[in-house]
Amino acid sequence: MKDEKFARQLSDKLQGIKKMKSFAQAADNVHLAKSSLSNIKSGRKGTSKEVRESIVKRLWSLKMALSSGRADYGIPSFLNDKNMRLNPYVTAYTQRKEEQERRNAEISYLQAISKIPEKRTSEDLQAIDTYFKEYLEEIGSEETDFDVKAKDAGLTDQEVQDIVSEYNDQLGG
Repeated sequence: MKDEKFARQLSDKLQGIKKMKSFAQAADNVHLAKSSLSNIKSGRKGTSKEVRESIVKRLWSLKMALSSGRADYGIPSFLNDKNMRLNPYVTAYTQRKEEQERRNAEISYLQAISKIPEKRTSEDLQAIDTYFKEYLEEIGSEETDFDVKAKDAGLTDQEVQDIVSEYNDQLGG
């Protein structure tokens, strides 16, 4: 299956790799032919979950990992708006906007879920369904906001991964 969003994240990651001297070395690092990696990067070729996991592990990027997870589990996309600059102000704006949308959806959800099931209208059922999508989108915007702010502060992908790993180790995330 083609995955243009994962392809874009991979392309961004490959452009940012400074420790590798060439695209051929990047392809070798992820155990793919140059042409295969190029086709995945351009979105011309789809990948299996296993291939995406391998690429993410060898070329670690939080955004690429989230994008791969989106593809694997059908969750909403957390990719940045191409019409806006990628900086902490834009991601903070997006995060707060999506948080407000989730709060509005949560109010409708709580009202709908509080009703006796037989008394729920089609609008109530829609509010229940919408709430979970809005919640996931807010989580994604917070993760993007975190990643962009960390990069703006000068943290490397590895330092960000270490923070996430420490959090997961301490809290079982």
